[in-house]
Formats: sequence, structure tokens, C-alpha cells
Amino acid sequence: MFGTISALNKLLDKISALITTAGSTLLNVSVRQIVYRDQLPITPNDAGDEDFALCDAIMVVSGGDLVYKNEAGVQRTVTVLDGSIVPFSATRVYATGTSVDTQVGLLALYYEVQS
Repeated sequence: MFGTISALNKLLDKISALITTAGSTLLNVSVRQIVYRDQLPITPNDAGDEDFALCDAIMVVSGGDLVYKNEAGVQRTVTVLDGSIVPFSATRVYATGTSVDTQVGLLALYYEVQS
């Protein structure tokens, strides 16, 4: 739960910084301005140095438990619903403990905020 709040606060801080820089008001910003510039399939694993590039979010097509390594290198577990976009920065999804259907779809998302 606290990881979700932290990730959302981090995203809001990035958006606020861009708004301040652009001289716009908060009312002119919508979620549609966050564009995913790339997506890469994730294969969960527990091996030593098999991390992927730090992603901005994880898309889960078929829900369940998701065990991941966050930006600080700490292992976390969340339960997600089908079709969820989990707003956590991550570098690994662990095979052990992850019950989401990875054959259906598990994607690392990389975004940019457009003005």
C-alpha cells in the first residue's frame, strides 16, 4: 500500500515539475498527457543479475500476486486485478510468489509526459 502511494506521489511530483517549468496551471493537465513510449515483455525470474531496465509501470493482463524489485532494490508483493497498470518503478519481477498469468501478458512500461 505504501509503495503505491509513494509511486503515485513520485509521478505527481514529476508532473508538477513539468507544469511549473512550462508555466501552465494544474487544470490544464490530464492523464492523457502521459504517453508510454515503449513496452517490453517481462519474464519473471529469481536469478542473480537478470534485472531489466528500470521501468515506470508494469501492465498485468491477467491478475494475481506480483512480486517485484523496486527502484531501491527492495522486494515487494502486491495483488493486482486483470488489466491493471501498476504504477511502480521496478527492475525485476520474481518467479517465486508471482501468480499473475505471464503467458497472457506482463509488460514493463516506459513513459514520457507530454506538454
